[in-house]
Amino acid sequence: MQLVATLSMCVFASSVCAQATFAPGALIVGSRSFGTVLGPIHGPAGPNPLLSGQDLTSDMPTTRGTGIDLVSDHLSLLAMPGPLMFARPSRATNWGLYSIDLTTGNRTLLEGTNVALWSSGGDMIAEDADTILALADDWNAGNAGKGRLLRYTISTGETTLVSGAARGDGVVMYRPRSLARLDDTHVVVCEFGLGLNQVYLYSVDLVTGDRAVISTLKPTDGARFTVTGGVVSAARTTIPSRGTGPVVDTQIRGLAVLNGRLIVSGSLSAPYVGAIIEVDPLSGNRTLLGGTALEGGVRVTVPFGPGSTSVLFDAPTALQARTDHSLIMTATFGPNFVWEFDVNTRTLTTIADLGVQLATPFQNPQFTGLAIVPQSFCSGDFNHDGDSGTDQDIEAFFACLAGNCCPTCDTSDFNGDGDSGTDGDIEAFFRVLAGSPC
Repeated sequence: MQLVATLSMCVFASSVCAQATFAPGALIVGSRSFGTVLGPIHGPAGPNPLLSGQDLTSDMPTTRGTGIDLVSDHLSLLAMPGPLMFARPSRATNWGLYSIDLTTGNRTLLEGTNVALWSSGGDMIAEDADTILALADDWNAGNAGKGRLLRYTISTGETTLVSGAARGDGVVMYRPRSLARLDDTHVVVCEFGLGLNQVYLYSVDLVTGDRAVISTLKPTDGARFTVTGGVVSAARTTIPSRGTGPVVDTQIRGLAVLNGRLIVSGSLSAPYVGAIIEVDPLSGNRTLLGGTALEGGVRVTVPFGPGSTSVLFDAPTALQARTDHSLIMTATFGPNFVWEFDVNTRTLTTIADLGVQLATPFQNPQFTGLAIVPQSFCSGDFNHDGDSGTDQDIEAFFACLAGNCCPTCDTSDFNGDGDSGTDGDIEAFFRVLAGSPC
């Protein structure tokens, strides 16, 4: 309970916490092969500081931080406002939800998450400042597995089932991997697809838990258990394909929503190449934005836009919305970069090189975790220089009120109420400096 109490103090009391904070927009990446977390990363030339786990730059491996290592078949990351960073590994030896201390790199298993309900693992997103939505699955059960969407409350350490075979009607998810927010009451979930004939993309109602198939992303039909009126079907039934357009034949490794536009990333096999596909959330129809996919059993390629990075683009992974028209991603099997893709111009640009510091023995880190540090509110470290409540924070705050916000600063909407530069923001700023709630 001590960790939960400490986290809630920082999030809800908005006291000037001693923990480090990262500037909004900074990137954090995670290696599934070594359990390494790098960040914050601010530009294409690095540096790529070690945040937690094994040092990839040393021939004699050392680690930063204490706690169970995060080596995993899939490692996802989540950054939340202020000093909160979370990791979700997927192996039976370490599954659960972990906090990462930004100052020490220590990894702490959060209360109640190392249980069967949290088995295996997929992506996670913040629902609000106190709750995390995360995917789980009975991975080794394959077609008999029952995927789940969970809600974790940071302040209480409580896990609740949002959607799964035991809550909500609709098709039962198998090996759900990717997750994004669709609107105020719905998320979208995409299955991974490894070992399965079909991959389904779902809309999930956060209130009822009901699941509706938006689109199918492989060329063949699949069979699933279904739930009707709270009763699970006795056998799997064929779920018809939905939507027209290009598909993949292996895994889906990323999902993002950009200003209402639904984007997935996947791969073809033999030879292995990647694709970025837009899915219409109403019809389920699919459009290839870049890369190579299958349409009518034939490979089709859409080149990336003029000036794009030239890269062997085979396993685009961990899509994250960066703007209302661009997303960022890694590639599981390399090369070790972070790319930004503009969905309007189809331009693919390298924004971070993760490979330049890797020593020879560690050339395949497989970066499956990617997070963008979000805008923070009610932080005493307004300029994010690592020191809270200083004269520099006060100067930066008033400069921002005057319209001159520094690149690493929070916004003039200090209290996060949607109105910028108000008396309420100023009053909240000085309350936080005094150690009081925002």
